[in-house]
Amino acid sequence: MSKLIDLSHKIEPSSKNPYAQYAGRVMIDTYQTYAVDGYLSHAIYMVDHTGTHVESSRHFKKGGVTIERSPLYDFYGRAALLNLTHKKGRVDIEPNDLRKAASARNVDLVDVRIVLIRTDWSRLWGTREYQSNERPSITVRAHEWLLRRGIKTIGVDMPVNERDRLGSNTSIRPSDPERWPAHCLMKKHDFYIVENLTNLDRISNKYFTYIGFPLNFGGAAASPIRAIAVVE
Repeated sequence: MSKLIDLSHKIEPSSKNPYAQYAGRVMIDTYQTYAVDGYLSHAIYMVDHTGTHVESSRHFKKGGVTIERSPLYDFYGRAALLNLTHKKGRVDIEPNDLRKAASARNVDLVDVRIVLIRTDWSRLWGTREYQSNERPSITVRAHEWLLRRGIKTIGVDMPVNERDRLGSNTSIRPSDPERWPAHCLMKKHDFYIVENLTNLDRISNKYFTYIGFPLNFGGAAASPIRAIAVVE
């Protein structure tokens, strides 16, 4: 029998824990009540990068593919997990690290279009440290290595797949997209980045089915998702 593993963090109001969301505030308020309306509903305010979410090329490319125009099969299908938990702190994850991780699990990336990278940084979710820049960073070279192998969706259990370069390079301004060089690859490649995954330690299978459909937001560059691993 198949087993479903929830790979998504819970979305809660920022008032409960300001460190439980990486991008923007989340407000969830009662809109209709049993007493007044006879039923319950809520008004929800959040940015499209809230919680576990997927980003399309529109995030960094003005003419990029928006979320509602992204092919659904890019968010569903055969996937592989690469274990990089030995990469601790402020270190880079390079192509050779990915190559070794794939070899260790006897994974052939030609067989998949979706790769999830496990660092276990998600264990810090809800703390100030989770949002720190002192985390592993997947380099541009490593992203290009995956893209050359036909990978379409790259997922991580960190707030961002790379470190912010603001402050480490005096020529970079807050408004410069070059703060995020791996994201800038979206300007020439149509691929997807999934951030804030969790429970990757529960996936022991070499291959599994990944499901992470975005909401049908018109014109959006990202969307929260309920990411699931289906393991046999």
